[in-house]
Amino acid sequence: MVILKIGVTMITAFVYPMVILVLLTFVVLLVMGYGRVKFIASGGVHIKKFRLMEGKAELPEWLQRLDRNLSNLLEIPVLFYLWCLVMMVLQPASDIWVTLAWVYVGLRCLHTAIHVSYNNVNHRFLVYVISCLLLLGMWLGLLTLL
Repeated sequence: MVILKIGVTMITAFVYPMVILVLLTFVVLLVMGYGRVKFIASGGVHIKKFRLMEGKAELPEWLQRLDRNLSNLLEIPVLFYLWCLVMMVLQPASDIWVTLAWVYVGLRCLHTAIHVSYNNVNHRFLVYVISCLLLLGMWLGLLTLL
C-alpha cells in the first residue's frame, strides 16, 4: 500500500512537482520578459534587433543568464514531465518515486538559483550533471515497473 497523505493519490502526487517546475519556468520567463522590455524601453537596444534575436548579445549579462536558464528549463525537464506522466499511468506502489521527483525539482530550482545569481559554472554544472543522472536513473528505474 502506498503511504501518502489522506486525499493525495499516487496520480496527484506526481502533479505537484510538475506544477512547481512549471511555475519556476514561468517565473524565469516573466522576469526575463520584463527585463527585456525595460531594457529596450530605456534605449539599451533597439527592438528591431530582436527580429532574428541578434539583440540578445547586447542585453546585460543578468538578462542573458535568464534567457539561457529559460532554455535550460525547456530542454531536459521535458523528459521529467514525460516520466511523471508515465508514472501516473503505472501508479507504482512506492513513495520513493514521488520523492525522486521532488529531489529532481529541487535540483532544477538550485540550478536556476545558481545560474541567475552568482553563476559559478562549476557549481551550476555539478548540479546540472547530478540532476541529469538522477533523471536517467529515474527512467531506468521505471523499467523495473514494467
